[in-house]
Amino acid sequence: MLRCSVEHLGNYQIAWMKADTQTLLSISSTMISRNYRIEASNSDNSTWFLHFHNVSLADRGYYLCQMNTVPPISRKGYLEVVVPPNILDEQTSTDVEVNEDDPAHLRCGALGYPAPEIRFKREDGVGIRYAVGGISGAVASSDTESVGGMEQTVGMLSFQSVTRADMGHYLCIANNSVPPSVSKRMVLNVRYREPAVYVSHQMIGVYRGDDVAINCTVTAYPRPVVFWQDNTGKMIISGGRYKVVENQVGESPPKLQTTLIIRSLKVDDISTYRCNASIDNDKNREKSLAVQLNEITRPSTESSLSQDVYFKDIFQHPSLGHSNYDESSSSSHSSQSQGSIRLIFLLIGLWTLPGVLCRRA
Repeated sequence: MLRCSVEHLGNYQIAWMKADTQTLLSISSTMISRNYRIEASNSDNSTWFLHFHNVSLADRGYYLCQMNTVPPISRKGYLEVVVPPNILDEQTSTDVEVNEDDPAHLRCGALGYPAPEIRFKREDGVGIRYAVGGISGAVASSDTESVGGMEQTVGMLSFQSVTRADMGHYLCIANNSVPPSVSKRMVLNVRYREPAVYVSHQMIGVYRGDDVAINCTVTAYPRPVVFWQDNTGKMIISGGRYKVVENQVGESPPKLQTTLIIRSLKVDDISTYRCNASIDNDKNREKSLAVQLNEITRPSTESSLSQDVYFKDIFQHPSLGHSNYDESSSSSHSSQSQGSIRLIFLLIGLWTLPGVLCRRA
């Protein structure tokens, strides 16, 4: 709505005009224009309005509020029409897939008015690896042109030499201060030269007869083929005392965690196992890591309990009393110490027993 205030209008009339085309729109409250989205009104003889319904780009421009005096008296006002940004699918990348160390380009186009600004960000919140001080990385650029009364901006995020760390989901965000801002998701996939294989321990100490679980994590794109091998190179599959479990714990890039479980370890099981991963079953794109199982001696749990019980059962002397020890329950350290003291007194009593008996005789 445009408003025009007039003092001392008298018998003169107010007209509204489109300035750039000199098109007469209304005189007083009578509409001349056949544009039904526009209407004129007044609240009294001093305030006049020009209303626009469902504003379009064609309405942008200068308008005149003019009195039919000689010469005419007028005031000019500008109607700006802004357009929120809209991302153009035909100008925007979807999924981009390149080999490691090759160049890569993410493209994003948006239309709006004023000219949209394009920026890129990673969806996971990790900072983009930009080129700084001669260090290879990404370079952002944009270009803007006028299209049908609006502005079109095309932004580019270019990698001269892409690395596996650059792989992920990116957001193209277009904003021109006219809400709402818009975004589009795109994926940069980087084909690994070879998988990345990681094991937490390459040597594990085990007890014979126990169960053991060996973990291995593999990251690669495309999704790698992962399997376990024994020391002869034979593939291990689930069955019997062996079980292989695989879970995907990451999406971009695919990250797999595989676990080899061996139950009731035997002597032949205490050996070397290899976590093997390959891309497209290509021997040139294969990597593996070995895990060595080493047998360790189980610690001894022998205590003095059997000795205490043995001496207690053989020697009983009425003058020294009876040792009160519950074999079916576990004793504290202090109870064991008291039992040992009673045993010492018992042995001393036995040593002096003949002398005692003689004196009584």
